Amino acid sequence: MVGPNDFVDEWGVRWAQAHSRAPFIVVQGPLQHLAEPSETDLDAIAWPGAGDPWRITGLREQAKAFRASDYAVVLNLPNGSFAQSQRVRGFVEFMEDLLVNPTLAVALLDRVTDSLCRMAAAVLNEVGDVIDAVSFLDDLGTQTAPMLGIDLYRRLIRPYHARFIEALHMHTSAQVIMHSDGSIRDFLATLSTLVFRESTQCK
Repeated sequence: MVGPNDFVDEWGVRWAQAHSRAPFIVVQGPLQHLAEPSETDLDAIAWPGAGDPWRITGLREQAKAFRASDYAVVLNLPNGSFAQSQRVRGFVEFMEDLLVNPTLAVALLDRVTDSLCRMAAAVLNEVGDVIDAVSFLDDLGTQTAPMLGIDLYRRLIRPYHARFIEALHMHTSAQVIMHSDGSIRDFLATLSTLVFRESTQCK
């Protein structure tokens, strides 16, 4: 915690609010101030892992209590590889990297996805057998169109979605739900192949 109106999360991303009633928004990621981050800069980040006990404390008991009800039990995971990479690198900076520095973008996506897979495995090992679905979000769209072209998505982002979703399937038989804001109609056919286990291998 930095102050009453701002904090730094476990990814090193700083959040702040304009006043006490405003929502917290991302202010700066740990790589955002660097014009051309290197592999050394990426390795210097303390990437979140699975060892923090607070991730699973009381989670199984809560899931089992919901299981005893008439409601479906859905485990909500945080951001996927695309959105979390935007926060770590900076939204504009990461979108630029995808085009002009794809080597850096891929190196960042590798590390972010590794962390997400480790965290998901820890949680699903605890509750994977008592949930009906596992959900994560990765906003790919603006109000009128996707944030990136379908070819760029397939080449640089889809492999990481595939890896993460396969990791989910490895630890639970629950259905996988992927949420995205925005207009992503052009992506639906490609995205729909990812949530079914027989189609989650990288292509």
